[in-house]
Amino acid sequence: TTHSSHATHSAPPLSTAEPCADFNSAAFRFFSCAKMMEHQSEQDLTQSSAWPPKSGYDIFDWTVSTHLAYRQREDGNRAEDDELVFAPTFSEARKKLDYSYHNNPIPPRQIFQDAVIQRVIDAVVDVRDCSAGSATTMPPTIVFTAGPMGVGKSYVLTQLYQQHLFPLDSFVKIDPDMIKNEIPEMGGYQEYLRQNPAQTTAATQVHRESTQISDVLFEHSLEQKKNILVDGSLRDTAWYRQLFNRLRKEVPHYRLRIVYVSASSDVIYQRAESRAEKTGRAVPRQLLQESMDQVPKSVNILKDLTDETVEIINNDDEPLMLKWLYPIDKHSADWEDFSKIWKHGEEKGKPVQMVCRMMEGFDETEQHETARCIWQKAYPDFCPRCTVACDEQCGMCIHGKHLCACEVCRRPPSEIIT
Repeated sequence: TTHSSHATHSAPPLSTAEPCADFNSAAFRFFSCAKMMEHQSEQDLTQSSAWPPKSGYDIFDWTVSTHLAYRQREDGNRAEDDELVFAPTFSEARKKLDYSYHNNPIPPRQIFQDAVIQRVIDAVVDVRDCSAGSATTMPPTIVFTAGPMGVGKSYVLTQLYQQHLFPLDSFVKIDPDMIKNEIPEMGGYQEYLRQNPAQTTAATQVHRESTQISDVLFEHSLEQKKNILVDGSLRDTAWYRQLFNRLRKEVPHYRLRIVYVSASSDVIYQRAESRAEKTGRAVPRQLLQESMDQVPKSVNILKDLTDETVEIINNDDEPLMLKWLYPIDKHSADWEDFSKIWKHGEEKGKPVQMVCRMMEGFDETEQHETARCIWQKAYPDFCPRCTVACDEQCGMCIHGKHLCACEVCRRPPSEIIT
């Protein structure tokens, strides 16, 4: 069944996101690249070396986004449902996607996407005992993270994991920004846009494909009753309300939770300035303010559709503060109580006082190592420094190309793409 909402993207299609909307004028060149892929073995197709830029910088049209470059229809028209061809590994999940939004990729590209998806799944440590009649059986959980830009969601999750308060390693971690870094063409777009500045970004060029991979991963994880962590902001209230209602109807055995990370506006602005200085990427102040205004409104509306919603206040040089938003009369505001909701009959986390040191994250190698333990198996090309210090992927520390201050993950010159 095709659902009216795709699982994890929170923004509607934007025609302005495509630097080359006229398919006929620019997109045919790269079909020679797509056709070439059809002659490679399945094992080869799972490797980034089989795809641009490593397979050949000049054979790909870098003005075209990947979701257009590898679409199944060559005439620029959208494939009808009866024309869709799916690679076998995640075919059932792919059938559930909204193809009024997504393009269906050619089979070779699906094979590559499947390898990315499988890595994320294989990284999960399944601690749930799902055997029939077991006293420790616990229902699967979907956690939606929420928070304005740069608030420190990844930093907070890392801290909770370090203190044994949240079993992050037992969740399928769906992070569209990290998925972007796993798309081989990301580095090629970065290089092309450095040489040919345009009103777009490398992240925009792979956005629709990363969203599609996220959606397939989400649908498959639902089928397999996995714990799921969806990284996002929850800004699109109407879309998430529709998704939450769908989940309540179709997978009532799941527990739905929101972990909302907040900070004062002064702290968020200061972090944005620090991030811009270190990485060269600045977020417009108006965009930051809109994010800070909208997210708490969305959380307030959506919390009643969840089993539990918590707010974690993450201000620099202050203890992380826990606040229950829903239900407000069931839990006490301490970390021991927080740890109980994730564990049934297991040893719970001990009461702790965690002080936010996010601004020191660029130099805290212990935090970087913890981040590697959490994310690197699922997302080999993620940036640990940006994860804990910037609450984002810089979009530049990928495939050996490091164009920001993230020297902690810099690779030898011999590995850098030329």
